Amino acid sequence: MGGEWGFSAIHLAALHGRLECLKLIVEKFEVDVNLASLTGWTPIHLVMNKESGPRTLECLQYLIGKGADINVQNQGGMSPLHKAASEGRLDCIIELVEAGADVHAKDAEGQQPIDLCRIWAHRSCARYLNDAMWKINKRNFAREMHKLNQIKSECQHSEQNFLKIEKVLSAISTSRWAGMTEEY
Repeated sequence: MGGEWGFSAIHLAALHGRLECLKLIVEKFEVDVNLASLTGWTPIHLVMNKESGPRTLECLQYLIGKGADINVQNQGGMSPLHKAASEGRLDCIIELVEAGADVHAKDAEGQQPIDLCRIWAHRSCARYLNDAMWKINKRNFAREMHKLNQIKSECQHSEQNFLKIEKVLSAISTSRWAGMTEEY
């Protein structure tokens, strides 16, 4: 299996949920936690599968702690969050979202992680992602409104400055014109 997929020792350790092996490979042999297989699978993708068993979350937390890219996509555009969603791993979905994973990421077919939850009927995962997406959208909307209010305030300030300058120029122009008529 390793050769045909381009998997190395770190990929196989992640695939089978071997936390001690992952630690040895990363810490002693200094293998990059973001090492990609030939098709772009990284350890953080591979850890979320049926073979990794009960150690999945621990391995995921270890990889995130060691700097694994939580938004990396394989050749099919699948992110770790897509993988967790397709596997119905609510614990991993929560861990990834809390670490800042992009809940709106799309794979090569245009599907978001929540779409995979729905396809595979992982209802609790879909509910969690729906809530997370709503909160993130709300936060982004608030951030955009804040930016718009700042721009509006800057425009109003600039307009006030422009009006002051216009008044001064008008006064200067009027006084010059009045001065010119007095001479004649």
